[in-house]
Amino acid sequence: MLNQMSSQKQVQEMADQLRREANIKRMNASQAIADLQNFVTTNQSLDFLCQPSHARNSKANPFKEKSICSVL
Repeated sequence: MLNQMSSQKQVQEMADQLRREANIKRMNASQAIADLQNFVTTNQSLDFLCQPSHARNSKANPFKEKSICSVL
């Protein structure tokens, strides 16, 4: 009896989760891709990984090592 109630509870929770997922507002993949491309091109100038090394300001580069290891 306890196992059957547990099983019913699991089925009810799964049904509730599926209802929540069905109510999520979806967007077309083509629209999502266009939004992503727009975001990337808009923010490309701020990305240190996309800029050539000679164009970077070394003081503003968050990926530059802070110090050199003196043990080596």
